Amino acid sequence: MGAVVLAPERTLTARLRQPLVPLASVSLLTGIGYALAGPFLSLFLVTELHAGPFAVGAFLLVSQLSAVIVSTLIGRFSDTRAIRRALLVIGGATGAIGYGIFAVSRSYWVLLAVSVTLTAVASSQMPQMFAYARQSLDRNPKAPLAISGLRTVFSIAWVAGTPLAAFLIADSGFTLLFAVSAAIYIGGALIAATWLPSLGKVAPADKSAGPAARGRVAVAAVAFVLIQAAVSLGVLAMPLYVTANSAAPPATPG
Repeated sequence: MGAVVLAPERTLTARLRQPLVPLASVSLLTGIGYALAGPFLSLFLVTELHAGPFAVGAFLLVSQLSAVIVSTLIGRFSDTRAIRRALLVIGGATGAIGYGIFAVSRSYWVLLAVSVTLTAVASSQMPQMFAYARQSLDRNPKAPLAISGLRTVFSIAWVAGTPLAAFLIADSGFTLLFAVSAAIYIGGALIAATWLPSLGKVAPADKSAGPAARGRVAVAAVAFVLIQAAVSLGVLAMPLYVTANSAAPPATPG
């Protein structure tokens, strides 16, 4: 009997699905892992570390700047080497170690050091995941839809992760919260290590864009930074605001 020839559309769908399922799993776990810890970090600093407004602001500022710098450096490094899957594994592992330390330590300076190193590296996991998706789905006409689906999964993770974090804090406090976050990061690292195929080197970038295109990218980047700054302020301030101004009594673990 002759070999069975798959229809082009079925072959294309199979090639799309091969990396998409594990990528969606990593996206879901990464989103939940950060959604558990990130929004309540300011509340943790105030209630567990007894940090004042200046100390809280400094912690959050230095942590976010470190995440931006480290993610940028890792992105430049990964653009010239076939290491995207390894970086996803490293991001999950450093996130697990970092939040594991958050679960047991109550030293401001120790946790600040963890934030500018381990969790800063972990913050590169999301951009590297989308970079991996773009590379693995290169020249696939369904790639934009697939990447949009990954973003939707990440957003769903935030919707589920935040109320789960509030429940964990109310039930057992921040120790369990950070421990669960660390376990979820371990799950993401294991999926990336065992389920994602290794990719080759990234194709050279097209540098033919003119000044007008670069200008539009710069304007879009500034707008994105401003939007994200407003969102981050709201996310980080909301737990403190609700706790300080709500008429309901604060929840206590146990």
